Amino acid sequence: MSEYDLSRKVIDVAKSVCENKESHIYSLLCNTQGSNYYDLNKVVDCRRNYEMALRIREKLKAESDFGDIAISLHNMGNLEAATGHYEEALDYYQRAVDIRLAIGDRAALQLGTTYLGIGRCHAAYKNFAEARRYFGQAEQLFVRTVGANKYFMAK
Repeated sequence: MSEYDLSRKVIDVAKSVCENKESHIYSLLCNTQGSNYYDLNKVVDCRRNYEMALRIREKLKAESDFGDIAISLHNMGNLEAATGHYEEALDYYQRAVDIRLAIGDRAALQLGTTYLGIGRCHAAYKNFAEARRYFGQAEQLFVRTVGANKYFMAK
């Protein structure tokens, strides 16, 4: 997947032949392409794709547990945090947390990564006690779900 240009071209082709631009599959393509742009720090293109994926997913509510909506909310949180918009990031992250908590253990790892994002926002505000609290929650989730020997992921 490090072939960003090639993978983006493949996604462009897939998006062009996707008949329904309001479908779940189209939202997956937008999300993947947004992540591609995110990795390259092309925030305008990233935002366009992430926002499209979120809009489609919220409109469709295709999954009973709204897992894909939580993914999109988390991704928007990452984008807002990366561009220094921490309040907006916290809003997106909190919406993702609410969904992931409702999903339960199946979303524990994803909840942990969202807690890391929330902690990063609090660290940016120099609210280190709150940042440590969220980093600790993430670490607990990782230890519980992945195992004690792999908890380094939260560090």
